[in-house]
Amino acid sequence: MKVLLIVPNAIGKYYKPTSPHVGIAYLAAFLMKNEIAVEVIDLRLDSKIEKLFDKIQNFSPDLIGITCASREYDIAYGIISQIKDNYSTPVVIGGPHPSVIQEKILLESKADYAVIGEGEYTLLDLVTGKDLENINGLVWRDNGKIVKNPKRELIEDLDSLPFPAYEKFELEKYLDNKIPIVSSRGCPFRCTYCSIKLIMGNRFRARSPENVVDEIEYWHNKGYNYFTFTDDNFTCDINRAIRICELIIERGLKIKWDLRNGIRVNRVNKELLEKMKRAGCFYLAYGIESGHPEVLKNIKKGITTKQVRNAVKLAKDVGIKVGGFFLIGAPGDTFERFRYTLNFAKSLRLNEAMFYNIVPYPGTELQKWVSKNAKFLYPPEIYLNEISYDAHEPVFVTDDFSKEERRLAHELGEVYTMKLFFKSEFGTVLGPIFYGFWKNKLIRKYGLNAGLRFWAFTRKLKTRIKS
Repeated sequence: MKVLLIVPNAIGKYYKPTSPHVGIAYLAAFLMKNEIAVEVIDLRLDSKIEKLFDKIQNFSPDLIGITCASREYDIAYGIISQIKDNYSTPVVIGGPHPSVIQEKILLESKADYAVIGEGEYTLLDLVTGKDLENINGLVWRDNGKIVKNPKRELIEDLDSLPFPAYEKFELEKYLDNKIPIVSSRGCPFRCTYCSIKLIMGNRFRARSPENVVDEIEYWHNKGYNYFTFTDDNFTCDINRAIRICELIIERGLKIKWDLRNGIRVNRVNKELLEKMKRAGCFYLAYGIESGHPEVLKNIKKGITTKQVRNAVKLAKDVGIKVGGFFLIGAPGDTFERFRYTLNFAKSLRLNEAMFYNIVPYPGTELQKWVSKNAKFLYPPEIYLNEISYDAHEPVFVTDDFSKEERRLAHELGEVYTMKLFFKSEFGTVLGPIFYGFWKNKLIRKYGLNAGLRFWAFTRKLKTRIKS
């Protein structure tokens, strides 16, 4: 049995992906552990459909799998259509989007099967020929009828899973010479805008510190010194996070690593951050979202601005660079409250700050709130596929925060984001110069592609020299 796994070319405005796809790497490793032949193709590196067809022709898979996020899901749908128009090979779709919209995925796409939730055991059952009606977590077609089987139980022993098979990817082609690490799954928190609990459950499940550091050491022995933790809740269990750092130190692993997924400000302390710094952490990003207490309450973030200031100060005091994520237009937000948040962000003296128009993803509490209390400017098939996640364009409005105000808010946030970005990427001398170029709309319009290529080259060079 042979399986081809596909990462679609859904990368927005970014020039190249920074690292291989973790979910596909886990699936590949799990199938290989069970003696299934697997090949992987990442179309973010080269989106030409001819390359995919060459892979299918040469490998002759018995099953093709493709991952699909809610953002730019139509790209995955299009790839499936082209496969089905040219080959008889069955296609299974998995990832966040199918997990959220469930059986609707087979109404919208030409896929033969869909995997809901964690995919390792469901995909293995499908590949090994288990009766379709007995495969939990599977959606399938039965003589024109779409059948959704019972959901599959979450994987409790994450240590039992093999390390992700990143060797199946063209590692030298990614923007950063780094290896992603996922040390936990699931989220116990209640943020209204987040869909992760719909996919990975609302219980925090963690790999043991020993298992996590074994994976880091495995890749370190292969010459990799740069890692990134992509957990949703790396520091949820502070003692576990401390132990991971202690093991990195005890084993003498001279590595650098970052946390760019937005950890919680109320799940850090001085001991943890000191250990993180000693273990090689050089950057972390907090999920701050807003500087206004009422907005934080409305999105059920469960943090305070006092905790934000304390967490930022603690990280900076130990020498870790700090970034922050902020959302524009959440329930209860107004233009004045955004200005308050922007001033709050500036007062934190962050190394990086990212501002986004909030997006109501399918199945989230936020989407339900918008449906009842606000006005959508676009249907989901438009705002999920045609509006970039970092675009000025909002996808909904309220009586208290108009479209024009939301656009202006994002423009103001972007100005601050880019000012910090150029300083971070190019230093205190070249940074302001490049920032001056960026502020010129004419240069930005006609020089964007050249600028992205230059940034990609310098970033790749920098990360490989330091690795």
